[in-house]
Amino acid sequence: MGRKMEKKISEEILLLRKKIDTIDGEIMNLLSERVLVSKKIGKIKRTHGKPIVDISRENEIYDRIMDLAEKLGISPEDSKNVYQEIIKMCRNAQKT
Repeated sequence: MGRKMEKKISEEILLLRKKIDTIDGEIMNLLSERVLVSKKIGKIKRTHGKPIVDISRENEIYDRIMDLAEKLGISPEDSKNVYQEIIKMCRNAQKT
């Protein structure tokens, strides 16, 4: 492979990585918003003596996410794994 081709490939990768960085920023903004909403839910739950953990709601989320992942052509199982961590983070936020 020639130098011009290698340079073109490197530039293409760099552009795509910049796009990933932008997407990561958007994801983090949405996670922050989700955590803030979760804190509000947690406050309501604590005020009314409700448990923080709601397994049926969590299962609804996993089912919805796995269905959506399949429609979008990404791994439902990997998506569920990601959401397990997101829910864990939001559950912790509800406790504060």
